[in-house]
Amino acid sequence: MGYGPGIGEIGLFWIGEDDGVIIKIYQQWRGNSFVLEDPSTWPASQQTVQQTIGKFGKIEVK
Repeated sequence: MGYGPGIGEIGLFWIGEDDGVIIKIYQQWRGNSFVLEDPSTWPASQQTVQQTIGKFGKIEVK
């Protein structure tokens, strides 16, 4: 499954509801262990994470 010692993951999740249906949209980046305070060690760039957060902010259920 890609989990274990030495593995790190960043995950973004959007959870919504429409007419009684729960909707979950997510993006995950997995790679080597990283230091939270040092974005240069992340499995996705800080720019990519911020862009994805922006896209998640535009999610609409119609």
